[in-house]
Amino acid sequence: MMSRVTKKRLASRYLRGSVSPRQTALIGGKATESQLAAIITTLVVLAITGRLQFAAEIGLIDTLIKLVICFVHERTWNKIDYGRLRAPDYEV
Repeated sequence: MMSRVTKKRLASRYLRGSVSPRQTALIGGKATESQLAAIITTLVVLAITGRLQFAAEIGLIDTLIKLVICFVHERTWNKIDYGRLRAPDYEV
């Protein structure tokens, strides 16, 4: 469990809007990965069915489902303390 001081620091950083270059790169990478996955899904369905509109619909639905599942997964995983370093009981 995080200490109050650590939580305050994280909340303060979040409210200031400071995002590290590493976080920006991760967000950008995830966005392009999602776009690439949608394109691949659409092309596979297009190759199988030969219907562009149907393929685009399946690609969109697949992307939305993955977005929701990944969001729920991340929220759940962030609640688990596995592998995290514990903050000390006190700080000087």
